[in-house]
Amino acid sequence: MPPVVSHVLLALAIAAGAGASVRVASTAVPRGLGRAVAATVVWGALVVAQTLALGLAALGGSAIALTVAAGLAWLASRAALPEPATTLREDLAAAWAGLDRRGRALAAALGGVAAMWTVWLLFYPALGVDGTMYHLPEALSWVRNGRPGSSSALLYDLPVDSYPLTDEVLRAWGTAIGESFVWSTFVTPAGAILALAAGWLGLRAVRIDRAAAALALVALAATPVFVIQLNTTSTDMTALAWLASCAALSAAHATMSGQAGVTARRWSVLAAGFFALMLDERFALHERLRDGFLAGFGIGLPWGAPGDYLLAILLVAGLIALPWLWPVLASDPLARRLFIVAVTLAGIAVISDTFDVNRMTLAAERLQQSLEEVVEALASACFAASMTVALLPRLSQPGPSNAAGTAQVRNG
Repeated sequence: MPPVVSHVLLALAIAAGAGASVRVASTAVPRGLGRAVAATVVWGALVVAQTLALGLAALGGSAIALTVAAGLAWLASRAALPEPATTLREDLAAAWAGLDRRGRALAAALGGVAAMWTVWLLFYPALGVDGTMYHLPEALSWVRNGRPGSSSALLYDLPVDSYPLTDEVLRAWGTAIGESFVWSTFVTPAGAILALAAGWLGLRAVRIDRAAAALALVALAATPVFVIQLNTTSTDMTALAWLASCAALSAAHATMSGQAGVTARRWSVLAAGFFALMLDERFALHERLRDGFLAGFGIGLPWGAPGDYLLAILLVAGLIALPWLWPVLASDPLARRLFIVAVTLAGIAVISDTFDVNRMTLAAERLQQSLEEVVEALASACFAASMTVALLPRLSQPGPSNAAGTAQVRNG
């Protein structure tokens, strides 16, 4: 189709998905930066889940199907969820009104830098070695075959098709609709902006001074790995999102240090669990341990490959620990429901992962892996939503000598 039409469809799909995600996020976080961050996470999970689901019917590369799916999600959210009490425009106006002259000048300068950098990347895209070798080629192969998440033989000596693929699926979605690399160019700066916005939200939630919070985020943005991510097509921002979740839970532990010690320890265990998930997502730890050590013993589940039982053991351990962790969610019914859904979906994904793909046909393997990715993405989104619902009210509670802290957090 003509480039103008394809990019109009891309804009409409983004707007429809964003509208649905804002309504979902507003049920837990009614306003402010917290809602914007939560809505972005929900939107990403929605895009990945829809793309993988359509891929089961070889429609994951269809611009029309992907756009229609985004529109249906928007219509479903309007039918099932109430209108948000505060619009995004009102949020922005309130945030702008809460800034002094220097704050407005700094916000305008940062926005200008972000816009200029994004425009620069549109004209001079920096693909990078990994982006050229397998990130973008993998996304393009899915656009062509219509099956995002399927195995693509790109490098004979590296199993890149076994790496975490959420970022590539997200890039394939926009590339399929826009029929260009414009969307993929926007993903990189958008990921950096989201990481910094989430960092500001978390630091201000625990009442860190504005100057100190800004200095901490500047230090993060100045690290070599962060700068490299700004100038290449890579996927390490996904691991940063897991790390941010761990940091938020750790902040909750520090905030509630004056409460009963057992409550703080529960949050510490959750923080450690999400930290372990982040490490495993980034470095494929359980796959390395399975293939390099456990498989050598020749022991496995009846339906699985040798050594492919580690995640099942961790799942059982998590279920045993669940009653002890449950009180941290006891005060919020929505957080409990989301957590139950997340645990259920995670269990399904873990059980699916234990099946030996060598005993399957190629079509069955593709179906199993695609379904597993969809379920895993939904479980991650539900975990994140559950923790957000449970934590935000606690983190916004003012300290004993800082009654104005809550208002500052909400305005920030």
